[in-house]
Amino acid sequence: MVATGNTTDYRQPDYYRSLQKKIQDMDLAENFLTVGIVPYRELLSLMIHAIAIINPSLFEGWSTSVEEAKVLNLNVILSDIPVHREQNPSNGVFFPPNDSRRLSEIMFDAIHGGSEKTVVFTRDLVKISEKLSESQMKFAQEYEKIVLDISIKSEEVRKR
Repeated sequence: MVATGNTTDYRQPDYYRSLQKKIQDMDLAENFLTVGIVPYRELLSLMIHAIAIINPSLFEGWSTSVEEAKVLNLNVILSDIPVHREQNPSNGVFFPPNDSRRLSEIMFDAIHGGSEKTVVFTRDLVKISEKLSESQMKFAQEYEKIVLDISIKSEEVRKR
């Protein structure tokens, strides 16, 4: 397990320290690595090579990690909260937010090739790269259209 993200939170200043203690107490240090905030390119590499992306949030706004996993056609293991359902990843498996046992079963199945749909997704890095390139090109074209539309409208206003 590799956990990324900010290790400080003003709302729960002792959370990271308590998480590290729990990892030590449960003798999981060899299997659970917290790396903090990582550069975006490294984050994408971690995501692409992961068995699944896990987002165990109890509440959240629209999640970019879910959207990125969708674009990359990656497995996603999500807490069953409304926004995750709304994002509707095709390779998503949901677990009740406070059910750590169910989450562990889904993770176990993903790792060991169980029946969960989390094990049925592409690990073809060429396809992933192509999908990402397509998505980036689509974004660039849409952005270019917006800029050109604004430019044309600005020119029309200026001529009046």
